[in-house]
Amino acid sequence: MAETVADAFALGECDALFIPTYSSFNVIGIMLSQAARRDVFFLGKDKDTWVKLPKADDSRPVQEDLGRGEKKLALARDKDARGVEATSSSSCTFCEVLIEPELVVAGTGGKTCGSIKLMAAREINGSDMCAIIRKKERVCCPGPGTYKIPSPEPKPKLGSSIRWEIDDSWPPSSVISNVTKGGKNRVVVASFNCQNLQFADNWANSLLSHGSHNFILVPLDKSTEDILQQVYPSNTVPMLPGVADDELNEPTWFGTKKFQRLTSARPRMMHAFLRKNVTVFYNDVDIVWKTNVWDDLDAIVMENTDGVDAIFQVDGPSICTCIIFMVPGQSNFRLLKNWQHNIDTRTFNNDQPAFNEALKTDHGVKFKYLPKDLFPCGRNYFEQNEREGVHLVHANYRTGHTNKYNSLKSSGNWHPSDRLENKLPECASIPDTYTDDPVSTYKADVTSLMEQKKLVCMNPPTAAFDTTIALSCLQRTTPSLQLMYPEDADLHLNEIRLALAPLAQHGSHKFHRHANYGGPWIENHWIAHFESLYQGNKTACASDIFGPFIPIFLPWTDHWVNSRHHYQTLLDHLKSVLRPSVPYITVSQNDQGISGAGGSKETFLNHFPNILVLSAGGFGHIPIPLLKQSEKKMNQEKTISERINLLSFAGSLNTAPLRKEMHNALVAVDPSRIDNGSNVTQFYKHYKGEKWRDVMLSSQLSMCPRGFGRTSFRLTEALQMGLIPVYIYSDVAWVPYADLFSQIGFMSDMNSIGQLIDELLEFPVSRLEKMEERIATLIKSHFCPEGILHQIGLFMTGKENDLRCQALPATIRGY
Repeated sequence: MAETVADAFALGECDALFIPTYSSFNVIGIMLSQAARRDVFFLGKDKDTWVKLPKADDSRPVQEDLGRGEKKLALARDKDARGVEATSSSSCTFCEVLIEPELVVAGTGGKTCGSIKLMAAREINGSDMCAIIRKKERVCCPGPGTYKIPSPEPKPKLGSSIRWEIDDSWPPSSVISNVTKGGKNRVVVASFNCQNLQFADNWANSLLSHGSHNFILVPLDKSTEDILQQVYPSNTVPMLPGVADDELNEPTWFGTKKFQRLTSARPRMMHAFLRKNVTVFYNDVDIVWKTNVWDDLDAIVMENTDGVDAIFQVDGPSICTCIIFMVPGQSNFRLLKNWQHNIDTRTFNNDQPAFNEALKTDHGVKFKYLPKDLFPCGRNYFEQNEREGVHLVHANYRTGHTNKYNSLKSSGNWHPSDRLENKLPECASIPDTYTDDPVSTYKADVTSLMEQKKLVCMNPPTAAFDTTIALSCLQRTTPSLQLMYPEDADLHLNEIRLALAPLAQHGSHKFHRHANYGGPWIENHWIAHFESLYQGNKTACASDIFGPFIPIFLPWTDHWVNSRHHYQTLLDHLKSVLRPSVPYITVSQNDQGISGAGGSKETFLNHFPNILVLSAGGFGHIPIPLLKQSEKKMNQEKTISERINLLSFAGSLNTAPLRKEMHNALVAVDPSRIDNGSNVTQFYKHYKGEKWRDVMLSSQLSMCPRGFGRTSFRLTEALQMGLIPVYIYSDVAWVPYADLFSQIGFMSDMNSIGQLIDELLEFPVSRLEKMEERIATLIKSHFCPEGILHQIGLFMTGKENDLRCQALPATIRGY
């Protein structure tokens, strides 16, 4: 009984302890109840009246029944201890009108509003029991209760000695300005201790991979602060004042006092950011972004013209405090203060029930919910496999750090950076008990799916057999090619997946690292999106998603970089399952194509000219953007006419011979020839260093010469930043969306660079401004991962899109 009482009060589910039959087993429960400042009642002799046990400071008399040798407790009816005048002649009043008599009220052992009203009729108005019953009026009545419910007596808790407002100097405005530079005044915030360092790195890397750089890390102990200042110096604020200490770098389990300390200052922390007039999106670090979530938040705000103060994630019957969006404003300040008050003065075992209790009071907050299908809780995602098209993964309901780690890793959501390598303290280690064989799990999932697809996909629709889309592309290279869509398309697709299972992108797969970025890359985005779309939709057939193509889901470049000596094994695996007349499709980032080597066209594609390659690197049939982490659209501080450089190139001159040739041609131009109606003082600037973005922002045009392959990352980076690229190529122009490119950029080979220079010297600023406006409309739809995948989906299913086919280049890299 003692354990049950302790748990009930800790969870904030009970207001009092009622004992119908006393025994010695009740003693500890009674002591715990009084220690928690909760009332204790005994059932009277008449079996109808509850008698309250006086508290330690209660001066009301206790009568002795010497005949029985037992204490019999008398209820003081002169005046209730809560200050409500007792009236012996009236029954306890409760809800003149009920919202729903059959509504079950939480924390009452399953009682309904109707049964509680019947209980009230048997109690005396002004009694302790009546006061407790009336607390449920806020649930059962259509309006405020008839009686004012007194505030609970303050109960000291962890954090109660900390004042409400944190010092104005925290968080430093310099950090906020740094992470929001060139963008909107908003930040994603996460607070955590040393134990959660690896989760924080995994979370931050997921934001960076989707172009969100405006995050702030809040350390809760000194060792965490020291490490973060080394690995994320621009995104780290000092330790949270007043609540952080070195005790919190030890393991903290859900429900413990240390866990309470860890979460108790969340309202204060959010208030400190909001009062700096910055919008806050709070995240726990067991979260992974699958897309740029700011787009979802913006959409919700735009759809609600009457204003949105806050956006929450639904977690079963309540709201999850692990994901909270808030804008600055007095209504949110009131809610946060009430939330903090509940944490500091009530017996909640964590901050979530305290928040949900605070939200019952009308603070004037206009709030909306994140869509459940895109933002599922951990139970739905991990246990009910609701994974199709999710925008955010949250590993709640995965108890313990090891379980969270295993769940994220096995689901393909564990991709930390290498920033913490050789820097992890002992307190941040996660016991690696990840024993699931990801290959076996992957095979089991594919095998199970094959059986389900057999029931619905045995007869592909007639439209699937029309291979015109594939032929129109592939016959540019192989005019005699003939294709036929397989009648066993879904069976064949899953046979390929099974054969390639050891090489597939599952829980043990590791993204390659290049240029201080560790993925995911465009190949990984393609696989994660379309393979999960097919795997997660049990009634969709291959032709519904991929049109006349059979997709090949291989992370080619990861295998080429990470284990080049095994790459031929990969190709041999693939050869064993491919058919010569089936139209296949895949995405490749490698500058050297899916073959991964060689200087001529004598490659893997010679043996399988029926594989259509969407190539980001420059050797395939359809150019797509080459990108690493997404760059954010910059709010240019200067108009085009105010920028000091006409052209700039921020990058290495040694990657390709063409770059030095370009550089020499541009350096030789006399700046006095500039005549485009602007204030440009320098025709061309070359820069290599960490401030490359600033150089590009100070230039009207950004040079984007090809690199090792036919294109470069800089081309897509310039467009994502909203800037106009000037692409210089050698043998074959490799630009995505070729028909659109003339509207958003310039291009030339080295033979024609003189003509291009003449054109740019006199190109009107007004037309450059129009080009930047056009770029701004295409960033999300064409140059971010989600937009590229959407374009690919449209192409495969024969819908209007902007991807354009080209013949396979004569050589792999053009040199």
